[in-house]
Amino acid sequence: APEMLGGTAAALGPRTDVYLLGAVLHHIVTGKPPHDGPNMQAILASIVVSQPALPDSVPPDLARIVLRALSREPADRFASADELREALEAYLRHRGSLRLSEDAARSLARLRAELSAGATRRVLYNLLGECRFGYRAALRESAGNVAARDGLHAAIRAVAEWELEQGDAESAALL
Repeated sequence: APEMLGGTAAALGPRTDVYLLGAVLHHIVTGKPPHDGPNMQAILASIVVSQPALPDSVPPDLARIVLRALSREPADRFASADELREALEAYLRHRGSLRLSEDAARSLARLRAELSAGATRRVLYNLLGECRFGYRAALRESAGNVAARDGLHAAIRAVAEWELEQGDAESAALL
């Protein structure tokens, strides 16, 4: 942890342990340590000046946990190893829901692209169906999935606005 390089024992505490656990977690997730280099001097410099990065393949919610644990500033980390454990357990409990909402978000992106491209009503409603199915499945898995709730509302709102632009207020109201 960066504070371990300062030489004062007073700077060390539970958040130092969180950093070290975050480093282990980073290695588990990526297969590499968070700081690396050709020699000890390069590794120490990396600890002092750089924030570890994660590949895009790491799920965003897991990435937030790892990067928070590895924050350079102790106050920005989890307060304790138990708090880190609780965040990981919550992620593991809800990762199925998170994955479903990420898939639905890709459908929402396609829906938005098709709306901009002037797609047919049939294409738009098929994509809306994909979004609704994915987001609702995510919400059944975890009712507290904010991304799924917001994504569902965004998909419905986008098609409702499109219906209004088409002059079909009744269809918009039904959505």
